[in-house]
Formats: sequence, C-alpha cells, structure tokens
Amino acid sequence: LDFVPCGMNYGAGRSAGLALCAAVSESDLPTALIAANDWLAVGLRSGLTETASALRAAPVYSFDGLPMASDPALEIRSLNYPIRTIVEDAIVELRRLVRHRAGRLIRYPME
Repeated sequence: LDFVPCGMNYGAGRSAGLALCAAVSESDLPTALIAANDWLAVGLRSGLTETASALRAAPVYSFDGLPMASDPALEIRSLNYPIRTIVEDAIVELRRLVRHRAGRLIRYPME
C-alpha cells in the first residue's frame, strides 16, 4: 500500500496519474488505485489514459459516488455506501415486522 499525497481536485489527479505512469515499472504495477474523491479520480483516470503505461488499465476506486464519475467510459468504481437504499430496506422490513408481529435483526456491515 502506497500513499501518494496530492491535492483533492481534477488537476492534481491528472498530475498524479501522469507521475505514477512515469514512476511505476511494468513489474511493479499496483492492483488498484483509490482516490479520496471523485474529482481526483476523474483527473487520475485522465492522466493514466494519456500514457501508454500498463497502469492505465488499473481499476480506480473513489468514495463520493457523484454522477460525473459514474460514466462507464471512465471505469471508476464507487466505494460509496448506498445509505439511502439501506434506509429504504430497513423501513420496508420494519413495516413488514409490525404487520406480522415478528422479530428479526437486520445488520449492514460497514467494513
């Protein structure tokens, strides 16, 4: 695991992507890249795709889940928890339990 300090915006991500491609050897490619936010991830993907490095195919993950990063062409995967879906599921289940007077524990692991 390596940490690459950079700004949290598109330009910083693009610069980091270009620098990583220049610094990482073909034999030492990372399994994936994790960006702290979607703007950084979009910039990172832009910098990676501008080079001929094999690193350009590395999966990029991000945390925000913003619509701009969900474009399939960017290949950015979200690490954002689907909180709204979890809440909606819990409400549906609670209503069902009240109707049937049954008890059940619902757990959503946040690991």
